[in-house]
Amino acid sequence: LYGGKSLVLLKLFFEKIVDMYAPGSSSQKDFFQILNSLDHSILTDPNCLKVDPLFNGNRRNPEIRGTISQITETNLTPENLLAGFLKGICVEMASFYNELPVWIKNEISHLIGSGNAIRQNPVLREMLTITFNRELRIPSHSEEAAFGASLCAVAGGGHISGFHDAGSLIEYISH
Repeated sequence: LYGGKSLVLLKLFFEKIVDMYAPGSSSQKDFFQILNSLDHSILTDPNCLKVDPLFNGNRRNPEIRGTISQITETNLTPENLLAGFLKGICVEMASFYNELPVWIKNEISHLIGSGNAIRQNPVLREMLTITFNRELRIPSHSEEAAFGASLCAVAGGGHISGFHDAGSLIEYISH
């Protein structure tokens, strides 16, 4: 749990704070619009908060929990918390990539991203591009899981020659 769901949890956190100070006004703010309006220079700021958004652990260790560290009196800001979450999501994704053998990583020319967190957040897409130093492509259609299940059914039913051909039916948008 470190992708889109962690951004939803952060959104709920900010909404609670807003409602504490101005009851009922949190619905007037669009969290994702605010997230996407971040100054992009914050994405590479070395003084940003370090966030490990592991609310329910990770695939290797379901017992591990998230942390927020490197807090100073100058970087404890909403913008740095947002950027820290985005960086933390990317770092966790990169941890799996980093375990791949070098010969496989050398064959990877671009990333394929899916899900609403990537689809609806240009700042997150930019951060992934920076983190992996690769072009990011997302499917041109939404509901990637349903589309993938349909492709599996078509391939499994013998209507096309196999899963490789099924994958070639996916069209991508480069970011």
